[in-house]
Amino acid sequence: MADLPRHPGSMLTQETSLKVCLLAGSSQVRHCGVKDYAQRLAEALAERGIEAEVHAPPDWSLLSFLKLRNRLRAGCFDVLHVQYPSIGFRYSLLPHLAGLTGIAKATCVTLHECSRLPRLQRFSTHLFSFSTEAILFTTEEERKSFAGGAWNGRSSLQVVPIASNVPEAPPGCPSERIVLYFGQIRPDKGIEAFLELARLSAQDGASFEFHMIGACLPRHEDYLQQLRRYAPNNIHWIIGAELTEVALRMSSALAAYLPFPDGATYRRGSIIAALINGLPVISTSFPVTPDSLARVVLRADTPEQAFAHLRLLQDSPERRQEVSAASRLLGLQFSWGQVAETHDLLYKRLVGWKTRYSNV
Repeated sequence: MADLPRHPGSMLTQETSLKVCLLAGSSQVRHCGVKDYAQRLAEALAERGIEAEVHAPPDWSLLSFLKLRNRLRAGCFDVLHVQYPSIGFRYSLLPHLAGLTGIAKATCVTLHECSRLPRLQRFSTHLFSFSTEAILFTTEEERKSFAGGAWNGRSSLQVVPIASNVPEAPPGCPSERIVLYFGQIRPDKGIEAFLELARLSAQDGASFEFHMIGACLPRHEDYLQQLRRYAPNNIHWIIGAELTEVALRMSSALAAYLPFPDGATYRRGSIIAALINGLPVISTSFPVTPDSLARVVLRADTPEQAFAHLRLLQDSPERRQEVSAASRLLGLQFSWGQVAETHDLLYKRLVGWKTRYSNV
């Protein structure tokens, strides 16, 4: 597979339309945050005049990949952009080698939450340094985790913050009662702490209403049922909601409680979604939490501390408005327009795009 020829690397003119293939996990998977991210990125790139398409085979067997490869090579793409890991890749190494199969003139990969992959799968991501011209990370911490000190690999390394899959909703009239959690429902996401907060609220006789908003993959269905079995009655379960509905709920809630076990960071799309919708975020904070985020997030290392923040936000609309405004201001850095512009510049550099500023 490594011996297959690449497309000729001819220079593109300024009038040529750039064509990008975003490669995700599986066409059979409905709910996948990385796949949703790729679709939103394609839409944002289209607004900049870039023809971007999201592609995925039904599975990552060799036969399925070869069929996809042949179809993509006929598409004459300038850039192949692998989104890794996506649900559906599983243990296949074919995504790591896709850049060597002549699909596009240049290849790059975005490694999403690489540091949290199992050790062997994390080690396998270094294969991308042989098959891509650039490796992208969503945070500086992720880049450091991958490269360590000096980097001597073939690929360039770059940090490109993620934007939110959840759109920005018009500012709503915030409720004084609704507290929400948003994200994929699976273990190690801090959901148990959210349930405990709801239980504390019920015991205290508080009027808060807790909304659990998320998607659940089939392999975590038993986990979801277990959560629902032991959850207090003041939790409202909203599973599989459309992202526009999620945005509206965020813009009109009192706060979000997102107690991630590893702390609040910018690699958490749910935090960014809350920021752009002006929703005060209560979360855990550790040394990995960036200073800019730590100044906006309301720190609560226990459900009891989170409950105290809720009381303050409920009793002081002024405080809630202040935190909301700070959240929206910080969220501006993660707009799809900004993310698309960064990708645009990267793609053009990878394929040798000439612009009027090339000699400046």
